[in-house]
Amino acid sequence: MPFLAQDLSIELVRRLCAPLAIVRQHDPALARQLDRAADSVALNLAEAGGRRGRDRVHLCRIAYGSLREAVCALQLAVAKGWLDGSEPAHAIADRLGGMLYSLAALRR
Repeated sequence: MPFLAQDLSIELVRRLCAPLAIVRQHDPALARQLDRAADSVALNLAEAGGRRGRDRVHLCRIAYGSLREAVCALQLAVAKGWLDGSEPAHAIADRLGGMLYSLAALRR
């Protein structure tokens, strides 16, 4: 059964390749953090896809936190003038954020 949030997280990683290269030129540490955060989203969602109940919700919350970290790194790159904010990764992150917020809000 497909897990749409995980599929979207993989698309986010794919669409971050070009922005990461630009960020890496200006701030390698920020690029590493952005890359790790995006990977964490995908990996936690992969694990959540095989879990049920509270475990699944917990992993979705971790993925949501990692996504917020990745989004902040993108926002910093825009604020510093390295990216213009129109990169597809921004729109994908917004869509994924809505999904993860809903998944993480379960059983609060």
